[in-house]
Amino acid sequence: MYIHQKNYIHCDLKIENLLFYETDIIKLCDFGSVRNYNLDFALISDKNFHTYMEEFEKQTTFMYRPPEMCDPYLGFKVNT
Repeated sequence: MYIHQKNYIHCDLKIENLLFYETDIIKLCDFGSVRNYNLDFALISDKNFHTYMEEFEKQTTFMYRPPEMCDPYLGFKVNT
């Protein structure tokens, strides 16, 4: 919630990036994939489309990607 309020998103949210301290305390780690995307794939150019897809491949684990990053041809927005 905190990083979303700052208009950032964690692009690799998975169990390996969660630190469990107690039953009610969980902390997020590995902020190397944090970005401030506000992409609308319905409006993006072909050149930029492929640039972002390459970036997603490098920064995210495919099986943990949200649908808007897995299949950008659907035209969903990538943002908080």
